[in-house]
Amino acid sequence: MPYNTLSKFFSSLPVILISLYFIPFLGVILLLFRLFTRKNVNIKTCVFLIILGISVLIIKYGINLLSKNITNSVLLKVSNFFNNTPSIISFSKLCIIMGVILIIISIIIQKIFDKGVDSIKKYIQNEEDKSYKIKKENDLIMQEKREKAKNTRNIVCKHCGASNLVSEKVGKCKYCRQYLQ
Repeated sequence: MPYNTLSKFFSSLPVILISLYFIPFLGVILLLFRLFTRKNVNIKTCVFLIILGISVLIIKYGINLLSKNITNSVLLKVSNFFNNTPSIISFSKLCIIMGVILIIISIIIQKIFDKGVDSIKKYIQNEEDKSYKIKKENDLIMQEKREKAKNTRNIVCKHCGASNLVSEKVGKCKYCRQYLQ
């Protein structure tokens, strides 16, 4: 998605800033689109918005302070532009507010994602521990059965003729209860 030309165009900062200025709702949508389509830019974009909003406010109030002593016509036109457009202040406030809100949202989403990943990792680790314990118990039981099978021999009872599996040197016949040797 970030390699698509159209998505690159719509998630570029100039397009986002222009749309934030003229159509704030569309600008917010494009900003969210940028945050979710590009990786590792969620904090950078928010910080850029905050810095842009603060710098516009600083420029606006700086020009207001300096406009009283301006005699140059170019600087006078710039100061009149900043003084006569109240939407620049609302634009800078919108940039600052959006930057702060998006930082908070991205931090909350990151924390939720980290908790989810940690809980999944713990669950997987617990399941692996359980399966390891079960496997270890089964291996121990199988080893005991193998040892018992190694020490077991087949003895035919002299009294009834039944074959008996005996693990010791002396045992009883299962059928007639006579001692076997």
